[in-house]
Order: sequence, then structure tokens, then C-alpha cells
Amino acid sequence: MHARWLSTLCLSLPLIACSDSRDDEMPDASSCEEGEKCDAPEDPAKRPLPAQSVEPQGHCAAEEIVRIERPLDVSDPSAGSFSYAYRIARGTDPSAPVVVRIPGGPGQSSSQTDRNAAELPAGATMLFTDPRGVGCNVMEGELDDDTFYDSVAFAQDILAALRNEGITDWVLYGTSYGTALGTITASMAEAEGIPPRVVVLEGTLGRTFLGEEELRGTTQEWAKIMEAVSPAVREEFATESPFGLDGAAWGVAMNTFMAMGSFPGVPDAPAQYLGLLDDPDSSGEVLDLVRSFAVPQPQEPGSERLFASVGCREIADTVYTPYVLVEGELVPESALCEDTELDRPYDAADWPLSMPIIYLQGSADTRTPMFQALAHVERQPGARRYFIELDGTGHNPLSLALVSCAPDFWEAVFAEGEGLEDMLDACVWPTTLTVHEPEPS
Repeated sequence: MHARWLSTLCLSLPLIACSDSRDDEMPDASSCEEGEKCDAPEDPAKRPLPAQSVEPQGHCAAEEIVRIERPLDVSDPSAGSFSYAYRIARGTDPSAPVVVRIPGGPGQSSSQTDRNAAELPAGATMLFTDPRGVGCNVMEGELDDDTFYDSVAFAQDILAALRNEGITDWVLYGTSYGTALGTITASMAEAEGIPPRVVVLEGTLGRTFLGEEELRGTTQEWAKIMEAVSPAVREEFATESPFGLDGAAWGVAMNTFMAMGSFPGVPDAPAQYLGLLDDPDSSGEVLDLVRSFAVPQPQEPGSERLFASVGCREIADTVYTPYVLVEGELVPESALCEDTELDRPYDAADWPLSMPIIYLQGSADTRTPMFQALAHVERQPGARRYFIELDGTGHNPLSLALVSCAPDFWEAVFAEGEGLEDMLDACVWPTTLTVHEPEPS
């Protein structure tokens, strides 16, 4: 049994334009009058680079990548432009709507996603998006962060891609922060007359996190884990270096592990695995697994800058990171956003939708806890809302818990929710479906 659990988890798992300024137009220090303050000549090599897209390399130079010109500042087209990239992966079913993929973060990209991933619809054309500033849209040079990094600008970029492709029949699929950006995009698209057929939201944000709300999911799930393990394991976690690993390693590992939650074959996975730490035959393998999770994942180029501008101004007034284990408790080591004003708070109520919305929400999601998803449901009274709660799952339930049912799930999605109940009943994973009908306006 223990070996089966362990094996299950392992398997789941440009050129720069020259300035036309001339040297003889720059101040000459030798021409200054004696005693007069005079600036030294400017070194052309030290001038800020103009904002521009990085030369495409790797998958960003592939045939499926399409580029269009977009304004650096969507409110001021005269401020210049950049080359915005998205990826079109053509499908085999011409009757299926195009599925527009919006990743999380903020700061993640989707252009490298495996088109044949089991959780994606097999026959549909996919439009994979990267926000301006990351993925195939990494920038270099001098940018105005206040106007370049903005969820409304991200949404307008996606709509420009839809217009460029002539897409009118489409489905929006967003995860995590992508549910907030997806809500904004779908609402703007509806106002423009090209609404998505359906909106699919996985791990949903309903509004900005305030105060210590961002901690809630992690602290609640960690408490459940500590209740489930043996007293001996619990006591060891209260020591300075539990099981030979320091608190920082445990913090990184558990932040990743708990986000996964349960998945097929391993209910309550974090608790089940940590519960094996007092089993001499399994503890070594569990600790090897924890060490693999404790390795910090590399940041996408540009993601930190994007996050500072969007995460701290729109998504949370305080971002706590990273977690560390101290005397048996998972606590944040530091708080970001303290020097950034929350001046563009996100609220789903500001972006009304009328098309069907299908929610996929893990009951044990630590990144976007249940209260956030329910807040979105409450803020979209004009839509028929299909709320699927997946018992014990974490932040990505479609790829971990419902992956075997994904073809039937997407069939129901394309049918605007019809057949969802039968599909869920046929799936092994325990789910609860609640349908909220549109409310009178």
C-alpha cells in the first residue's frame, strides 16, 4: 500500500535602434563657465534601452507562435508598441470552439503547454496566452511598469489575438490568477460582442485578498495534517530540524505539496505521506520526496516584475512568502507588497458575465481557498453557475483528480453545461455539483 502511494505521486507528478541624437548636441563640460554647475556629457552606451520584445528563441520561434503589434500603453497608442506573441495549436475538430488558455501567477505563461496534455480537449484548437512581460512576451529596456503591467491591458491583448484570428466561437479556460484575468477578459469580450460560449474557472479568485486572508488556506490545511499524523510525528515537527531537514526546506516543500491536495489513489495525500514518517520501511522514500519538493522552482524571466505590479496592486494587499516551519507551525518568513499601494483592487463584481460559468474548486485548495471561489459565484448573479466542488483536492483538480474524465468534461463544457451531472456521476472522484440559476436583474 505504501509503495503504491509513493509511486502514484511520482507518476503524477533584437536589435536595438540607434538614437539619432548627435554627439555635438550633448552638453560639453569644457564649454561651461568657471564656477557654473554643468552636467557631464552623457555616455550613449549608458542610455536606457527603449522598451522592446526580446528576440524570439526556442519554442517562441516556432511556427505555431503568432505575433501582432500591441501598444505599450493601451491608453496611449502614441507611447510606442511591442511584438505580442500567442500560440495557436490547430485542432482536428472544426465544430469545436477554440479554447483560450489563461495561466495563473500572476506571472506564469502557457505557450509551452503540451497540446496533448490529458486534461485538455483533444480535438479543439487551443490558443495559449502569455501575459505581456513573460513567456514569449519577455521585454527588455525601459518600461513604464504602471501602464505596461495591468490586467486590463493583458485582457485587451487577448482580445486583439481573437480579432486577429477571426475567432467568434470560443471557450475561456483560466486557472488561479487566470480566473481573475479570465473574468475581466470575458466581460470585455461580451461588451465587444464576441463573448465566450462558456467560461471555465479552476481555483477561482473572487476578489482581492485582504490582510492575512492569503494565509488562511495554508494554515487550515496544515492544522488538518497535524491532526491526522501520529503524536510522535507531530512532536518531531516541533523540533528545530524535523527529520533532519530545516524549517525553510519544510516550508518550501509543504507549500508545494499541500497545493496538490488529494489525487487518484491517494486521498488526503499530504497527511498520508507525512503519516509514513514513523514507518521505518517508508520514511526514507517520503523524505526523498519532500527533498525534491524543497528545491525552489526557477522563476520565469520577467515574472517578478510583473508580479510586483499586478499581484501587489490588484490581487493582494500583502503577499506572504516564503513559508518556514517553526515549532510545528507553518508561518510566512516575510511579506511582500508593503511598499506598493493596492490601487487597482480586483473584484469579480466589476466584470459581470451572462454566459455559463463552470467552476472547478478543490475543497483543500490552499492557493485560492473555497471562500474566494464562493465570492466569485456570489458576484456573478447574471450567469448560470455550475459549481463543482472536488472533495479533498487542491489547486489543479482537473489535471490531478478529473483527468480520466477530461474528455467527457469538455464535451459537457462545449454543450454549455448540459450533461455535467451525468459526467460527474460516472467519474470515480467524489464531487458535489451545485447549479445557481441566473437571478433577475
